[in-house]
Amino acid sequence: MATLWFDEEADASLRRLENDDGRPHLLQAINRVLDQLEADPGHASVRRIRFQVPALWCVTVVADNEEWAILWEPHPDHPTEVTVHYVGPASFS
Repeated sequence: MATLWFDEEADASLRRLENDDGRPHLLQAINRVLDQLEADPGHASVRRIRFQVPALWCVTVVADNEEWAILWEPHPDHPTEVTVHYVGPASFS
């Protein structure tokens, strides 16, 4: 099981979503991905899209008529830790 660490902006974005009663399905979908990432960051479901620069994994989530993305990377020195750099709209895809 991995420990998830969130960059400040990713954490703030997730907190805003948690306080938004208008997007419960999106929050549930994001949390399912985060749960999977925590359970097994090596699982194919959280490693479908790979960016080279910066070297990050991307998982997209579609719910409530929105597409969001989670950008993350495994900690280079601690294989049981993951850093989530972005949780938000997938406007870059």
